[in-house]
Amino acid sequence: CKFVSDAIWAANFLLVGGYTGSLLNAIGMVREVVFYHRDTKKWASSRFWLYFFASLALLAPIMEWVQLGSFSLLPLLPACGSTCSVFSLYSRRPMTMRILGIVTQLFWITYGIILSNVTSVLSSIMIIASVFIGMIREIIAKKKEA
Repeated sequence: CKFVSDAIWAANFLLVGGYTGSLLNAIGMVREVVFYHRDTKKWASSRFWLYFFASLALLAPIMEWVQLGSFSLLPLLPACGSTCSVFSLYSRRPMTMRILGIVTQLFWITYGIILSNVTSVLSSIMIIASVFIGMIREIIAKKKEA
């Protein structure tokens, strides 16, 4: 589902002129395939992929700067968000994943607001709400165990 979601977001950002956002979602599609196979395929289990995808996320704004021929801080927002996302999706600890997921979405919300991309902003708000619900459920479950 995340793969399909990233494909749709890549098209969405491309249509609204968010080239870095589009590129990062396309990279995210490849990342999901690798991380999906992390526990079953030897080639995907290397820690190399964590650093590879984090580096790609940080380098993605360069493509937009080259294309536009000017420097802007705007492409850094989704790049930082995607970098956090790489570490979030790589983590095996649910609370770490959730905290980094919130940080990720804060970058994407800001990017969506600047691009006037209402669907992106609303989606990120829903994801943050979902993450908070997951955090509350985890805290309640831990209290019940204790």
